[in-house]
Amino acid sequence: MHPIVYAETDNQFFVEGMRRFIKGASFWEWVGAIILSLVFGVVAAFFVNEVLLTRDILSNGIETNAHIVNQRVVSGRSPSYFVLYEYDVDGGIYQYEESVNRDHYSLLPLGTRVTVRYVASNPENARLSGAFQWGTSLEPSLLLLGGLILLIIGIPIYKQWQSFRFSRRGQLIDGTLIGSHGLYEPQGYSVRFKYTFVSPLGLTVKGKRTVKRRDLRRQSLPKSGRSVKVMYINDKSHRML
Repeated sequence: MHPIVYAETDNQFFVEGMRRFIKGASFWEWVGAIILSLVFGVVAAFFVNEVLLTRDILSNGIETNAHIVNQRVVSGRSPSYFVLYEYDVDGGIYQYEESVNRDHYSLLPLGTRVTVRYVASNPENARLSGAFQWGTSLEPSLLLLGGLILLIIGIPIYKQWQSFRFSRRGQLIDGTLIGSHGLYEPQGYSVRFKYTFVSPLGLTVKGKRTVKRRDLRRQSLPKSGRSVKVMYINDKSHRML
């Protein structure tokens, strides 16, 4: 008799009574989510600080004339554009390099005269003002960063909630494997399992489950007809263990 096929091998411990919950988010999924959330959080904090500083300079800074002395483009999938301008403060010559969008970059060739604002206590810190003033709206970028952080941390939370939900409310049912197919994805090797079982209502139900299984990448996948275990809540909410 062939052993039971598990979509996630750790679930064997649940079936055998050695674990209280079916597999949820892995330790490394939690670690990855926390690290990425912290990285995006630092980026968000830096961006907020930069926007608030720019707002303060543009609102309270001293305006003066400047001229463009250099331009540069940093190549990449999304090129970045920079201009270097020079200005005079009480006889002292200062330069400041600022990021601009592509349209402004094309309108600021060498020698172009512009207006800038600088911090009285630190003239080396300035910003373009007037027609080439940098936008200081926080909402769009913060919404994007906040959404990314919620998505990143939400994935393991959702997996853990599903683990708790099925473990507490589900009923363990015998099922049959009716197919398996390997998938090479950017995140790694996954296997899609297709299964069927008879529900407590007497209906034949089919389902599928796709999970990462690097251990099966160079092995023969389980054949149809093998036994599986299914956690069943209702005919639309069930999963192969």
